[in-house]
Amino acid sequence: MKNRGQVLVVFALMLPIILMLLGIVIDYGSVTLTKLEAESEMKRILKTALEENLDETEIRALMNKNLKKAINIDLMLGERIDASVTLETKTIFTHLLGTKQEKYKLSYRAYKVEDKIRIVKG
Repeated sequence: MKNRGQVLVVFALMLPIILMLLGIVIDYGSVTLTKLEAESEMKRILKTALEENLDETEIRALMNKNLKKAINIDLMLGERIDASVTLETKTIFTHLLGTKQEKYKLSYRAYKVEDKIRIVKG
């Protein structure tokens, strides 16, 4: 019967660590999912911009509408479109600890080659 009490104490001591690790995994997954969704959306916007010959104002409006967490959008138009977006996401731990939000930057270059659209990171 003594072992039962020891197991309970060890479990009680380990529970916060296990919950913290679980929270870190969930936060990392959430940030990764948000980043993947933003990358996909940005590629779609650039493809649409090239297909429909959108100007800078229209591209910026599409990005503002579809990239909800964008805090900075840089565009350069010419023979190609160079787009750079800084996004911000708040995780559970940054919310609980009151620390800064996670920021990440997406940069893509889009251009047409023989009526085919190419979109590359960069």
